[in-house]
Order: sequence, then C-alpha cells, then structure tokens
Amino acid sequence: MDNIDNKYNPQLCKIFLAISDLIFFNLALWFSLGCVYFIFDQVQRFIPQDQLDTRVITHFILSVVCVGWFWIRLRHYTYRKPFWYELKEIFRTIVIFAIFDLALIAFTKWQFSRYVWVFCWTFALILVPFFRALTKHLLNKLGIWKKKTIILGSGQNARGAYSALQSEEMMGFDVIAFFDTDASDAEINMLPVIKDTEIIWDLNRTGDVHYILAYEYTELEKTHFWLRELSKHHCRSVTVVPSFRGLPLYNTDMSFIFSHEVMLLRIQNNLAKRSSRFLKRTFDIVCSIMILIIASPLMIYLWYKVTRDGGPAIYGHQRVGRHGKLFPCYKFRSMVMNS
Repeated sequence: MDNIDNKYNPQLCKIFLAISDLIFFNLALWFSLGCVYFIFDQVQRFIPQDQLDTRVITHFILSVVCVGWFWIRLRHYTYRKPFWYELKEIFRTIVIFAIFDLALIAFTKWQFSRYVWVFCWTFALILVPFFRALTKHLLNKLGIWKKKTIILGSGQNARGAYSALQSEEMMGFDVIAFFDTDASDAEINMLPVIKDTEIIWDLNRTGDVHYILAYEYTELEKTHFWLRELSKHHCRSVTVVPSFRGLPLYNTDMSFIFSHEVMLLRIQNNLAKRSSRFLKRTFDIVCSIMILIIASPLMIYLWYKVTRDGGPAIYGHQRVGRHGKLFPCYKFRSMVMNS
C-alpha cells in the first residue's frame, strides 16, 4: 500500500473548481461579444455603450450566484458525483440562469440582442463543464484531487463498487484497500484485503479517508455495525452501496417516507411516455431515411445484380406488427428464381 500517503487537499480543490467556473462563466459573455464583433464588425448596435458596463456587472453577479448554487445547494465542489449526473445538473442550472437573465432584461427594459444572448449562454454551456473537467485533471496531476478510499466488503457488491469507481476516475476515489474480517482472499484486484480493525483506524489518522460500505444484502448486520463504528470514530466521508444488482437503476427516482427508515425507488418505463415514444419514432424514421440515402449507391448496385436473372429484386415478407396487424417487410431477394 505504497499509495496511501498523498497530498489530498479538499479546500484547495473547492477553491480551484469554484474559480474555474467563475472565470469561464464570465468569459462566456466576452466570447459572445467577440463573436458578434467578428460577424457584424460592431457591438454597440446590439448593446449600447451606456448599457455595456451594467450588463457586464449583472453577468458577474449572476456568475457569483451560480457558483454559490453549485457550491452550497448542489455541493459540486464538496461531493464526488458521477460525470453524467453532474453534467446534467450543470446544464439544468445554466439553462435556468439563462432564462432568468432573459427575464431580467425584459423587466429592466434593456436593449435585447438575440445574438449576444444565444452566444453567451451557449458558450457557458460548453466552457463551464469542459474547463471544470480540465481543472479536475490538473488537480489530479498535482496529486491533490484523489481521496484515499477503503471499501468495506469483499463480495460481488464490493468488487462491483470498485469497478464502478475505476470507470469514473474523475470522481477522485483512490481505492487503497478492501476490508473484511471474514474475507477468504488476501488480495482483490491486486489490492490488499485488510482484516485487522486497528489498521483501519490507523490509516485514518489524518481524517481524510473515504469509507464505502459495500456488503452483500445478506450482510446487513455488518453494514449497521460499521455505520455505528464509523460514526463513533468521527468519520464524515461514508458512502453506502446497497446490493441492487439486476435492478434498472438508471433514471430511477429515490424518495423517503418521513420518520420511517424506508427508501422508495420509482422505476421509470420511458417508453410508457408519449413524448419518449414520439422522440424514439422520430429518431428511427429520420436515421433510417439518412441511412437509406447514404447507402443508396450500394442499394442500386445490389438491385442491378439481383435483377440480372430476370426476377424481381425486392419482395415483401409478411410480418406481424403493432396490434397484430400484418405488414410487408421488404427485402432483397437472396435466392435464384425457382430454387
């Protein structure tokens, strides 16, 4: 375990990430003004000179509020969230602030420019998440991003949790060991399996170790025991990974019943929604047409080769469709006539 000692610095990570978001949120406005100037050779036509300073200050205030929202409400600089989940929250927040900016312009009766507004918030949607990811890579290179992590458990759930963390490297969990007093293996994925409880507390002498409880469903008592033990030893960074293998957890809504230790998971069937079915049908039709257009030269060549024996190139094979209705599925003839 020679990778136990690192230079992890959570406060510095928070400051770097917040500064990155603040800078590129504001640069989005200047880039939009630059694009307008490059295209139309002037800016005053879209934002009068007497309003420019006010718009810049207003955008800076919006950026401070947005970074505060990321920091305090969404906890982007404190919690380690999966990339796509965090990206969804970034996009949703920036879109809300874009609408708020539009409403602010309407209420103050400032001169409105569609070009500046669209360019500005499009740049924000691109720059903020891109440079936040770049900042995480930089922090990782400096050695202050990854957090020492110990997985409690040695079964399939623990191994699955380790694989998931390895696939999300930018979450910054540096797994240094597994822990299970009843483990039969000395190593899992080339990492040591600790069986001595005292070693766990000794590794956390600096107080910056993250613990992941990934016991099996049949080991619920161990989960409860270690939650109490970690709480007694003032371990703040604790994550519980329940054993939900086989359940479709993507896009699942989680809720709790007040005053009861009950977690509710609402499994969503996306194709049950009319909007989802419409989008899927539109996607299928548009992509099919595009593929047919792109592949048309090959289709024409195949049609020519198949019809050389005097028979039809295409035939309709009856298939059962929606509501049990038959429809002809058209195919190229692959056999010679009268075979």
